[in-house]
Amino acid sequence: FYYNPTTNTSSWTMPQECEGAELGPVCTGAFNAADETPQQKVTERAAEKNGEEKEETDMQTDQQPEDAVAIFRQLLIDKGVTAFGTWKSELPKFVFDSRYKVLSSTAEKRRVFDAFVKNRAADERKEKKQKKQVLVEQFKELLMELEDDSLDFDEFSAKYEEDERFTSLAEVKEREKLFNARMKEVKEVITQERLPMKEQYRELLKKHGMTKDMTFPKMSPLLEGEEIMEQLEQDEIEGWFKEYRDELWAQCDVERKARQEKAIADRQREYE
Repeated sequence: FYYNPTTNTSSWTMPQECEGAELGPVCTGAFNAADETPQQKVTERAAEKNGEEKEETDMQTDQQPEDAVAIFRQLLIDKGVTAFGTWKSELPKFVFDSRYKVLSSTAEKRRVFDAFVKNRAADERKEKKQKKQVLVEQFKELLMELEDDSLDFDEFSAKYEEDERFTSLAEVKEREKLFNARMKEVKEVITQERLPMKEQYRELLKKHGMTKDMTFPKMSPLLEGEEIMEQLEQDEIEGWFKEYRDELWAQCDVERKARQEKAIADRQREYE
């Protein structure tokens, strides 16, 4: 077989110009496509197809059943098959991957796919819950920085609207719920810390003749100059005064009710 690279032609007989000349190395399988017969082309395509089919068969037979299923499941994961997708809608994502052929039958592929989608739905719900919990914990970290119980939710939102820990938790109702819970904790802490001051203030009110009928405007001048007054906030001064007065009213009501019940009991004994 002779091939002329200059003219890009080949021949089974030695060309006249090659007679007596030193020839180069023999090339096996090199020929002009124009000299290829239709039968040769068909044979070549058949050989290529058989090779591809053999390659697919080798892929299938080389794998144990459980390994093949694992490979196919990993294909579904890698291609992002969704939990609520159907075979028809998700097929274009992975059909052209070579791992698609690891299972021999479409029925087996569908079986693995259906099982994967069912389990994936549960996994996605779990992952979603875990992701939500992470966002909640980050938001709680932000709330732990709050130590002022006078801050309301709108003020808090305006102050931290650009903080990623605030924006990551998208649900406004969830934010407000966690905020209110944190504010309750802050108030309780502050209340416990201020209890000694509150008791001193109540003793001061008793000292100045506090009664259930006393009004704050009447009591206020009596408290001027007292050392503890400089350590109290105005809302504490008025709030604790009102709280103490309400207790005195409640105590008065209890005593009155007790007297009434005693009087009724005494009268019943008189008629016996």
